[in-house]
Amino acid sequence: MKLRDLSISRKMMLLVLIPGISYLILASQLILDDVEQMASSGGFQERFEYMKLASKAIEETQVERGLSAVLLKAPNEQRQQRVEAQRAKNDPGWQALVDYANGHEDMKEYGDANGLYQQVLGLRKDVDSRAVTVSEGVSRYTKVVRSLIAMQSKLGQHTVEGFEVTSANNTLLQEARENAGLLRANLASTFAADKAIATSQLSKILSLRTGMYASLNSEVLQLDEEGRSTREKWSKEEHWRYMEQSVKILLEGYTKGAYGITGEQSFATSTLVVQDISQLIDRNFKSAETFISDFGAQALRGLGVQLIGILVNFALIVAISIMSIRSIHQKIDELIAGLSKASDRSQNSSASLSRASAGLSRSAQDTAAAIQETVSSMSEINSMVSSTLEKSKMTSSSSQVVSKLVDRGGESVAQLVTAMGEVKQSNERLREVNDVMRAISKQTGLINDIVFKTQLLAVNASIESAKAGEHGKGFAVVSEEVSKLAQSSGEAAEKITDLIDTSNQKVTDLLNSVNEKIFAGTEYTDEVRRLFEDIKTEVKDINSRAEDMNQAAKEQSLGVEQITTAVTNIDSSTQSNLQQIQDFESLTDELQAQSIEILDLSDRLEYLAYAVKHERKDGSNNSSGDGGLVSIANARKKTKPRPMETVEDDIADDPSFRPAAND
Repeated sequence: MKLRDLSISRKMMLLVLIPGISYLILASQLILDDVEQMASSGGFQERFEYMKLASKAIEETQVERGLSAVLLKAPNEQRQQRVEAQRAKNDPGWQALVDYANGHEDMKEYGDANGLYQQVLGLRKDVDSRAVTVSEGVSRYTKVVRSLIAMQSKLGQHTVEGFEVTSANNTLLQEARENAGLLRANLASTFAADKAIATSQLSKILSLRTGMYASLNSEVLQLDEEGRSTREKWSKEEHWRYMEQSVKILLEGYTKGAYGITGEQSFATSTLVVQDISQLIDRNFKSAETFISDFGAQALRGLGVQLIGILVNFALIVAISIMSIRSIHQKIDELIAGLSKASDRSQNSSASLSRASAGLSRSAQDTAAAIQETVSSMSEINSMVSSTLEKSKMTSSSSQVVSKLVDRGGESVAQLVTAMGEVKQSNERLREVNDVMRAISKQTGLINDIVFKTQLLAVNASIESAKAGEHGKGFAVVSEEVSKLAQSSGEAAEKITDLIDTSNQKVTDLLNSVNEKIFAGTEYTDEVRRLFEDIKTEVKDINSRAEDMNQAAKEQSLGVEQITTAVTNIDSSTQSNLQQIQDFESLTDELQAQSIEILDLSDRLEYLAYAVKHERKDGSNNSSGDGGLVSIANARKKTKPRPMETVEDDIADDPSFRPAAND
């Protein structure tokens, strides 16, 4: 049987059953998730059991590490027996861990327990044969313990939601116990040797102590009230105070030795500290066991609640769907009437919108053409303003060039004035030279007087030599030569005087001429300087006006660009509006087509309601064929939509739909 052959009621029933079945499928998926969660809780229990076995192995291996360190540091038979006794105590825990890993293959991905146990066995042989030092033995034991702690951390990461706090607490407590165990091993071996230690060894011991307290006091560690109370009481416990006193004694005497504490005493006291931390770890595991138990019970309760909720919701869906189907029949008639009226109004409105959109389209086209002309005019104005701006820039540039030339001319005039001053100074020096020449002329007159007196003395000498007779002839020759020399000196002095007088006259004439020219040049220079200053002032005014013109042209260009941009934007908006109007015309056509489709759907919906009503009365199945639809359509007294010509005439007569006239 095909779907179209079913009755309307059965089709409605299918509409009810399909959501219900979909809800059942979704609910079953939720139930499967709960079942998977319960199954995952079982796997979580296995990982948690593995974590507890690893914790036990860690604790016993830490004790074995401390005893082995004491044995290696100061070996004796009694210490050897203690180490062997601890090994016997440690082996069952390791064997249980290895057996559990071998029985659960998925546990091997978290770490190789068997490989770690083999490392411990090999290390024991090296300790017995003293093939390792204390630091080497402690380091190898520590490597095994660290591997177990890392394995626990991985196991804690693959747990159910809500176990994060327990896992973080376990990691911090294991770290604190490991630091305490290493501190125990180092203190016990140091006190057993009873010798001085290096500063590095002391720093290591203090670092382990600091790390232990840092883990125990970490803000991440979230203990319950009893756990916090227990931790606060530790500082008052005798073994905790003894350990602190041991560290203090070591700090004071590490350079000398002879501490007064035996290795066994230190080891026993530190073991009590480690056991206190182990008790917190055990308490944390007990909290985890309670969480696991509650988690499984909660998952089971959730599964039962979901099953009850699914059944109740399914019943409600069926009941509500049946009530909705009954109310649908009452709404169909009202919907048919509303659709008929709405389709009539939609067809009339679409015709009106079509005519109005045509008028708007014409107006938008006219506006677009006017804006295009405006854009073209603004482009021409912009070109002219750009040309004016360019010429203004050229004028400003030329004005600046002229201003620079005027400045250079002013500088040249200033240099000329300076040169005239220098010439004037040279003239003053010539005047000084003239004065010197006059002084020389005076000295030349003095020379003439000396020459005259010398000639007189020569004449007197000649007279005296003549009186002396034969004895005065030599003196007469000398006086004659002196007279000639005096005469020559006189002639030279007269020539010098003539030359000096001539030079003095020429220099005086030159000075007078130069003074006249300097005076005239100074006046001309001052006049030129004043003219250049006036020209410079005028050029500055021209340059300022050119700058103002240039700035005004820039502002005009910017304004024209902004106007052009605005007009272009208006043009774009107009084009967009025109496109939208055209789209609007297309939408009105589609609206008319859709109104016709609405009429057709209204007829079909009315037929559907008619078929459901008659099926209730006679139980017949008339869901196929269009005969009923034709009869219903013919029986309906439905007003046909008016022709488009009538609607367009009404719109033409309505002034509200007339497009605005173009100015």
